[in-house]
Amino acid sequence: MCAYSGLLVPVRAADGRIQGIQIRRDNADRMKYAWMSSAGKPYGTGARSWIHVAGDRNKKQAVITEGAIKGDVSSILTERSLFICLPGVNAISFLNDTLRELRVTQVWEAFDMDKRCNPQVQAAVIRLRQEMKKAGIPCRMMAWDPAYKGIDDFLVRKRSA
Repeated sequence: MCAYSGLLVPVRAADGRIQGIQIRRDNADRMKYAWMSSAGKPYGTGARSWIHVAGDRNKKQAVITEGAIKGDVSSILTERSLFICLPGVNAISFLNDTLRELRVTQVWEAFDMDKRCNPQVQAAVIRLRQEMKKAGIPCRMMAWDPAYKGIDDFLVRKRSA
């Protein structure tokens, strides 16, 4: 039984296997996304903050953004660029493991453009850069016309122009 209706979003690990499923809720008063979980059921399991990987897993440069759908769309629009997608800008617990497994040598941070004015996102960018520095992986910031919130929005507009 599921308490939410919406779009099921498979969240894929570095090896391409589905490790979790999010539900993009149709009617989101507060939480737009919920994790599918069987916690509390016999032999059930809870959900974690899974990292989603989209695109060519052999590439050594990756774009880090927020959201599996955003990463899938962006990867398709950039001819399978490698996107590593956090479930939220602060959900970096498993990021280093994913980067190590993929043998990534360079990352580009592509959080939504509200990073220019949202203090929480600005703080998340700083934490991400600190984590990449500790991991020894160069990290550069991507920016685009702020009229387009996410990188996926910008890439869709760029493609249709």
